[in-house]
Amino acid sequence: MSRKLPYLLLVILLALSVAVLVGCGDDGEPQAVTDTTEGGLMDTETTEGMGTDTTEGMGTEDTEASGEVSGEEVFSQNCATCHGADGTGIDGPDLTALSLDQAAVEETVRTGPGAMTAFEGQLSDEQIQAVADYVTSEFMQ
Repeated sequence: MSRKLPYLLLVILLALSVAVLVGCGDDGEPQAVTDTTEGGLMDTETTEGMGTDTTEGMGTEDTEASGEVSGEEVFSQNCATCHGADGTGIDGPDLTALSLDQAAVEETVRTGPGAMTAFEGQLSDEQIQAVADYVTSEFMQ
């Protein structure tokens, strides 16, 4: 029986590790995000519903008047929580270490591989194109 104990402990440890890693994904709860215009943290009330409502809190009021979508605004309000305001990564990958073209970034934003949130249906095509352009021009090598 004592020979089985180390294996049982190993199995339990692996199961707990998997559970912790799976739990690191988006749980749908509001999160504090970096406000790149002020450099501080916004309270969680300002982030409720982010990623589910494509217009509220995403700077669309300013951009609708001009007809342009700001990729920087879309990034700061949807991506910076995981990738950091400077793209170097917090919970998500370091974007500055990647070399992807705009089409690949757009597909990544749409489908959300791995633990990343899929934004298709949450962001408009124009917002996805704008954020992909911003990411490739500001962060990619």
